Amino acid sequence: MLTGDVSGYVVETAEKSKFGSLDSFDKYIKENKTKNELWKMAEPKMTNPINKSQCYTGHTLNESLKKTNISALAHYTDLNDEQVEFLAMRPGFGKFIVGVNLKPINAMEGNLYIEEWKYDPDLLTKTKFVDPLSLYLSFRESKNERVEMALERLLKQICQTCFEILTCQSVIMSVFL
Repeated sequence: MLTGDVSGYVVETAEKSKFGSLDSFDKYIKENKTKNELWKMAEPKMTNPINKSQCYTGHTLNESLKKTNISALAHYTDLNDEQVEFLAMRPGFGKFIVGVNLKPINAMEGNLYIEEWKYDPDLLTKTKFVDPLSLYLSFRESKNERVEMALERLLKQICQTCFEILTCQSVIMSVFL
């Protein structure tokens, strides 16, 4: 087994089993950082999932839209919900939802915001709410103090869930040469 240190990572290379080719190896990257250090490394590389948003008046019964923004943050934390509903949709889905019951309008008059995301929010959740990590990423630039406090609570929930699955000393990635 060969080992080396690559910018904070411990890289171990072991020969493959006798069934693999002679020049074939498994590489494992083990992280020797704390949970907070891992998060501080990963978080800046994550992007906001929102492409664009539009305010509407009316309603939609489309169940493929997931609750997002304040509507979801109120679900995951103790933040109070607002009268305006916020929904997330997959890219390009907007042409299918505008119709008789939904009309685009300026932000001050609408009762529904629909955000078009860079990916389908339905892929990461089995509930009617967007997943907590995507929600966090959509709000992390917020300067609203009550939202910032709710995001801190949400982030604790996210980290607790993630680090129950993965530990810092476990193998986090396997690469085949």
